[in-house]
Amino acid sequence: MSDRGMNFLNEKISMNLEEFHVYHQKSMSYHPQANSIVEVFNKILENSLKKVCNVKKNDWDVHTLVVLWAYRMAYKKLIRQTSFTLACGIEALVLMEYIVTSLQIASLIKVDGHENLEERSE
Repeated sequence: MSDRGMNFLNEKISMNLEEFHVYHQKSMSYHPQANSIVEVFNKILENSLKKVCNVKKNDWDVHTLVVLWAYRMAYKKLIRQTSFTLACGIEALVLMEYIVTSLQIASLIKVDGHENLEERSE
């Protein structure tokens, strides 16, 4: 979603959207609520990337997916759930949960007794 800014409405962006099969939704220029939502998200993304990028800030593309994943997994008080849960209808299982057994993982893989999980990861 973009606010019809010229930096989002050009040939290069159009080619990328077409290549990756992304639907680009444009908000109305007179709709301040939608514009502010986009601006707030962009500020959150920018601040998060500043925290994980190197001093030169030239490796932001490497960290973008990790930052977006963290944002989607963060609990939002307003909606009382994570963005991932809202979009997918289920809670995501974090990789760490495969290392430290949780009840949800135990029920999925039917861990019996004191089975060693290191054997499963090999």
